[in-house]
Parts: sequence; structure tokens; C-alpha cells
Amino acid sequence: MAKFDITIIGGGTGGYVSAIRAAQLGAHVALIERDEVGGTCLLRGCIPTKAFLATADVLARTKEAEKFGVEVSDVRLAYPKALERKNAIVQKLVGGIHSLLKAHKVEYVQGEGRLLGDGRVGVTLPQGQAKGESGKIIVATGSQAMRPAMFKVDGVNVITSTEALDLKEVPKSIMIIGGAYVGCEFASMFRDFGSEVTIIELLPQLIPTEEREVSQTLKSEFKKRGIKILTGAKITNMDVSDGKVKAATEGGEVIEAEKALVAVGRSVVSEGIGLDDAGVDHDERGAILVNDKMETSAPGIYAVGDVLGKVMLAHVASMQGTVAVANALGGDRTFSYDAIPYCVYTRPEIASVGLKENDAKEAGFEVETGKFRFTALGKAMIIEDTTGFVKVVADKKTEKVLGASMIGPNVTDIIHELVLAVHAGITVEQLAEMIHAHPTLSESIHEADEAVRKQAIHMISR
Repeated sequence: MAKFDITIIGGGTGGYVSAIRAAQLGAHVALIERDEVGGTCLLRGCIPTKAFLATADVLARTKEAEKFGVEVSDVRLAYPKALERKNAIVQKLVGGIHSLLKAHKVEYVQGEGRLLGDGRVGVTLPQGQAKGESGKIIVATGSQAMRPAMFKVDGVNVITSTEALDLKEVPKSIMIIGGAYVGCEFASMFRDFGSEVTIIELLPQLIPTEEREVSQTLKSEFKKRGIKILTGAKITNMDVSDGKVKAATEGGEVIEAEKALVAVGRSVVSEGIGLDDAGVDHDERGAILVNDKMETSAPGIYAVGDVLGKVMLAHVASMQGTVAVANALGGDRTFSYDAIPYCVYTRPEIASVGLKENDAKEAGFEVETGKFRFTALGKAMIIEDTTGFVKVVADKKTEKVLGASMIGPNVTDIIHELVLAVHAGITVEQLAEMIHAHPTLSESIHEADEAVRKQAIHMISR
């Protein structure tokens, strides 16, 4: 390996974005990846799951075609074609990233990277070992699905999200252990694909990080679709026999299914990459400790993305990558967790940003809220999807928007107006002065914002 201005270990979202941005800014860049560019998001996460969820949505919507005056018969899932479509999307995007890296003259090294200290990087290649020097280094080694021993993950009967995306056929029944966003997305998908689905969640509600009313709405909609939900349920025993998975809960319930999907979180990937050799501080999980400039305890070494063990989202990793690169090249940027969009691609979708109502109160704000339900929105009626609501949380004293939560049609697309509001410190009045096109789903944001001051037009404010 030659000497580089910046070397990035890990070619996932945080890594390849860092590489391209550094090259755009004139740096000589190396990107080391042991698997394939794109990381969890592109290969085993965001993209393939959303490709399957898009198939599930089309399937579900087609079955409701009569509501629109369209007669359709014999609607069924052609799973092999859906699998082929998912794989084709992933490969197209992987090829696109390679083209971008090549166009920006990024040196792509396929191998396992390791910090050696003093600005040196080692790489294990198929043909042996290589070493190189780098002015600055960015660690972006990501995360992997947790596999707690008690759940006996074997990759066949008891699987993680990784194996779930490459099943050769749809299971007749599946239990999903964990009711956070990964578990709920797979529950939504498999139910639309025809599986009998049971969700087992240890905490009292699905998607525990979201507003209680959002969670309750999702639970209600899931139950309408025939998804069985056990919350506050702890699994005490799990066995596989005769091709079936059987789980027993502390409450005495026994659940049996063809497959069990373990979705109880993710662990950082940092073992064996030389953190201690390079003087990089980390916690007991192996999560790398950084400041708001993405700097580690070792001068010249930065870290971004899931390996930090904080918010494990692709869009967070990519933004952190641009911050790290800017600072590595002499800039002075910081990263903030205050205005991150959280999106769940279930049916119905969920999105949120900033502070929830209770969080805002606990932070000392005097809070006022506005809520608008999709049942009163023309566009929602037009597309036959009126489930859910938009809720805006504001500071009563300054009228600044502190956060928002929403559940309903396409909310993962319309959340960004409120992301900007939180990020820029926009007030309720300023947001209300923005003209929203009619008829659109985005009008729900305008109405919820106006409802904060009890001035929503298409609802009775009390």
C-alpha cells in the first residue's frame, strides 16, 4: 500500500461516503473493506428489506383494488421473482458505488483492515499481509445482528435478519423475537407475504422508542391484519425439534413456528481491528468513544457510524462521515444528534424527529402540542389510507418546534419538513406561513402545526 492522506477502514455507508467526500476535497484516499461496499444497509439491511416491503405493499394494495373501482383476480405473491428483484436492486447499487469510487480515484482495497498505531494501517489480503501509512484514519466498521446464546441461532430454523433476506421460500409461520423497528418491519412484510406471524417483545410496547400512541396505533393495525403480539413477554426457553421452533415465556405461553427471527438489537464490529494498539478508547461493548468532531482519543483517528454504538442508522453514519472528513482535512465541523429522522417502514409507516412530548417535559420545557389525524385529510381519503396522525411538539415560551411523531401513509417521506424545523429552530408560526400544496399528505404537517395554536382549519380544536 502507498501512503494516503486518509484511509477508511470499512466500506459501509459511513465508510464509502467518507471516501468519496475526502476525494472530492482533494485527498488521496484508500478504502479498505473485507466484504463488499455498501455494508449492512445495502447488503443486509435498509435496501433489501425495503425492496421486500415494497413488494408487500404492492401485494396488499392490489388486494384492495376494488376500493378504487378496479377489478383484479388471482392476486398472489411470486416470491422467487420478488427475491430476484431484491437482489438485482442491491447489485445495481453496489455497482454504482464501485463506479463512484473509481470516478473519484479512491483506492479500493478488499481485505481486512487493522490499526497498527502511529498512522499505520495493516491489511490482510488473500495473498498475504500489507501495510501502509496514512495521514488520517477513519474507522467505520459497522455492526452486526446480535445472536444471544439462549436463542440458539442456527441460521436455518432460528435466524437473524441476514438469513431472513435470503430465504428460498416464505415460511408458513414465523415468531419474531423483538418488537423494535427491525422486528416490526419483518412482521409487516411476512404477514403480507402470507405467513402466520407472532411478535414477542420484552418491553411493554412495540417500537419502545416511539410515542406510546404511535405504538398503540401500530399494535392495533397489526392485530387487524392477524399478527399476534405479546408485549412484556420474556422467553425462558427455546428449542428446535422436527423442523419447528418452540418458545416458552415467563407467563406460561408456548409459541410454535416454522422459523424464529431473532431481532433483539445489533452489536458493534470492532474486535481485532487494533483499537488498543492504536490507543483508541472504547467502552466494554467495543464501541468507540468520540467527541462531536468524530475524533477518537488517538490523534488523527476518527470513527463514524454503527461502531460508535449509538444511533445505528445509515443516514447518521453518512453525515458523521462528512463531518469526520471535513475535520481530518483541517475543518471545524461538529455532529449533533438533535434532529435525526427515525423511520420505520411498516404498514402503516412511522417517523419521528427531535423530542417526544414526555422527553420535552422531562427536559424542562413547557410544552404545547398539535395533532392532526389522516381521517380528515383529502389526499389520505383519495389513496384509501387514513390510518394514523401527525403530532407536533413545541416549546410554549419560544414557539420553536422541538419534535414530531407521525404514523400513517408515506410518513417516512414527509418527515423531512419537520427535521428541517427542528434543525433550524423554526417556530410554529414560521412553519404555518409555509404554503403546502393541495391535495397532499404534507398538508397534515401544516394542520398539526396550526393545531398547536388551536387554529387548524380542518378539525375542531378544543
